[in-house]
Amino acid sequence: MPQEISRQPSGGTNAAALLAGSNEGWYREKMYGEGVTHVGRKERLAAGLLPAGEKLRVLDVGCGVGRFLTYLTELGHEATGVEISEASWREATGRGHRVMQGSAEDLRAQGLKDGTFDAISFLDVLEHLFNPAATLARAAPLLVPGGVFIVCVPNVGSILGRLTLLGGRFPLDDHGLFDHGHLRWFTRENLAKHFSAAAVLDEASLRCVPLEPCQRWRLWRLGKLQERVLGFLARVWPSLWAHEFIFRLTPLPPGSQPNAPAA
Repeated sequence: MPQEISRQPSGGTNAAALLAGSNEGWYREKMYGEGVTHVGRKERLAAGLLPAGEKLRVLDVGCGVGRFLTYLTELGHEATGVEISEASWREATGRGHRVMQGSAEDLRAQGLKDGTFDAISFLDVLEHLFNPAATLARAAPLLVPGGVFIVCVPNVGSILGRLTLLGGRFPLDDHGLFDHGHLRWFTRENLAKHFSAAAVLDEASLRCVPLEPCQRWRLWRLGKLQERVLGFLARVWPSLWAHEFIFRLTPLPPGSQPNAPAA
């Protein structure tokens, strides 16, 4: 059964907390992935980074409406979600998923036991947090020995991000690269630095989600060709052509204290 938890803000803070003294209102009303049920490249890449084994116990933090949970379940794993948005939480639980409602910044407050999960995923979540490394450090005890974090973050250093900024624009969009809820901005160069206080980036695990094909100027007619070209470019030049990075993090040994994240 889905589990309701305390709605009090945790020790961490995000954009809404900084501006309004609470991390509840803005994110609780926002909905990610409404009406989207199909499994995409992101979910397949993330699942490919899970530890070896069957029936893994996976916690998907910021699970939205449950798309990754659905895929994990189809693969035979035991999937649990955490979601702050009430609308997304309701849709995910309505699809039959076990999802707890609460903040990513203090998973321990939700009654989860240490040593429970083989992997914890943060797909499109950490860029919304004030201190991602501290969030990972607090979540680390929930992992079994040898457990890992699976992370997906947007690449502001992509050609799309660079051209947007070069044009003197910094959009405040409802979603995507310039989602106005983003507090942390990731590039290929600073990726490991953001998490070094709490975890080690497995460089060999790095995967890239390509940019979306262009729909202007009738280029939608070349959609399949665009996908192949953009996929190739993301593999050979990820710093410029990857839309998002997906990778595995190994938590630091117990007792390590998180420091301030890199600027």
